[in-house]
Amino acid sequence: MRVFPRKKKTVSRTRIILCRLINACWYLFKLGLTLVIVAVVALGVYLYARIDNEIRLQIELLLAQQYPHLNISVGAARLLENRGIAIHDLVISETASNQLQSNLLVIDELLLDCEIDLKQLMQGPPPIARITVRHPQAWVTRDLRGRWNLETLWPLPRCNSQPPQVVVEDARVTLVDQQNPEAAPLSLQDVNFTFQARTSVGTTPDSIHAPPRFLEFALEGTLGGPHFRRVDFQGKYETDQLAVQLISKFDALKLSPELMSWLKAYLGPQVSEVNILGTVDGEVTFEHHFQGTQTPKIAGKFAVHDARLEHRRLPRPLTDLSCEIRLADELLTIEALRCNCGSAGLALQLERRGWGKQAPLSLAARAENVSLDKKLFQALPTQLQQEWEKFKPTGSFDADLQATFDGEKWRPLATLTGRNLAFESDKFPYRVTEGSGTLNFSPPGATQPAILNIDLVAIGGGQPLQFIGQVFDPQPGAMGWLEIRGENIEIEDRMIAAIPGKTQEVMRSLHPEGRMNVRWRLD
Repeated sequence: MRVFPRKKKTVSRTRIILCRLINACWYLFKLGLTLVIVAVVALGVYLYARIDNEIRLQIELLLAQQYPHLNISVGAARLLENRGIAIHDLVISETASNQLQSNLLVIDELLLDCEIDLKQLMQGPPPIARITVRHPQAWVTRDLRGRWNLETLWPLPRCNSQPPQVVVEDARVTLVDQQNPEAAPLSLQDVNFTFQARTSVGTTPDSIHAPPRFLEFALEGTLGGPHFRRVDFQGKYETDQLAVQLISKFDALKLSPELMSWLKAYLGPQVSEVNILGTVDGEVTFEHHFQGTQTPKIAGKFAVHDARLEHRRLPRPLTDLSCEIRLADELLTIEALRCNCGSAGLALQLERRGWGKQAPLSLAARAENVSLDKKLFQALPTQLQQEWEKFKPTGSFDADLQATFDGEKWRPLATLTGRNLAFESDKFPYRVTEGSGTLNFSPPGATQPAILNIDLVAIGGGQPLQFIGQVFDPQPGAMGWLEIRGENIEIEDRMIAAIPGKTQEVMRSLHPEGRMNVRWRLD
């Protein structure tokens, strides 16, 4: 039997064992390397999370020290390498509030724009170049003592010697005035603005560490929401000159009940009697120096569209109202005012100089197709209602009015042109119909009193009757004369019935018939 050598088989097994060993070592090396990488990443995430949490706690602590009277909550914070710090879900609320809504300010995201890294962060707060506030919500409230809750946020936290620019994006503001409960809560939306404060920079060692002195505040932005299509505004306040300047331009401002409730609360009882709805476009500028006794300078122009105005002195609401309003210093002008009052059409122009009760003014107005009806009677002052009852007029009229006020006296000039008139006298209640004509009022002159000229024609007894007369200084008990003329007037029973007392008995005893000519003068 022949025996073969085993050397080659032994070598082959050794090679297999070495290969398996090498593969196992390589697998363990990759596994170890993977675990190291995972550990490093996990450690990095942990460190960054820990740093972010430390930043959150530090910011919360700083704000709590700045506002010890408020509740401060910071949801999260992130360090953005070489970009800044992002703060999320910042909530500032009032500790002493007894309202259901105690939040003062809620901010979704607050970005502090600054060049920062871990090494610099360990050395202290970095200088902030800009603060971006995204999606904040503010509840601005004035309490019963007249104090606004925003005052609790002043003074603002000091960032560095030069205050950073503040950019607010997509803010919502709710205004509540507890001191004027008639003012409904007012909501402003889509508020975007930029705020910049400029301060003086100290040069001496003592002034460098002293609080900065503000020289100027500048504000510029836009807002929208349910009450506006768009509002652009900008403002500036100079502390050295104590001067403020505000400029605003707005499109499609809606005069809603909520907005009008604020105007009524702040502009006094005269405005509280007015209800107005409509749309206004315009721009306004306000300038004022608080030093000295200078009055504020106000300039603006406004265009009113599709408005509706109600007032207790109006017989009916004014509808489809449009006009242009201009302000320049102390000059107010209203031009091209057009509106309807029931079936009547109205037009007016007005100019007034000054804001006091005795400010002089002039106006021109025209009314067409005004109805002499119960609603007009109810809108008149008591004295005119008493005069109305003496004549019981019906029909319609057109009116032209011009009036001036010099600060002491009114000088009106008016002409009323009537159509389809019917009227009578309380002293001779014989009603004439189908009347027309004019009443013309002239103001007093140097040598004559005010005069009301009467020139009317109406049908009585089947024929025209002409009423011509004058009333001097028109008022109850005024002097004047009236002449009634007519020809071929039929004697009617209701004419006899209008004769007072025993004279009527005498006339009936005569059984008058036929026609007559009339010329009757009353003084």
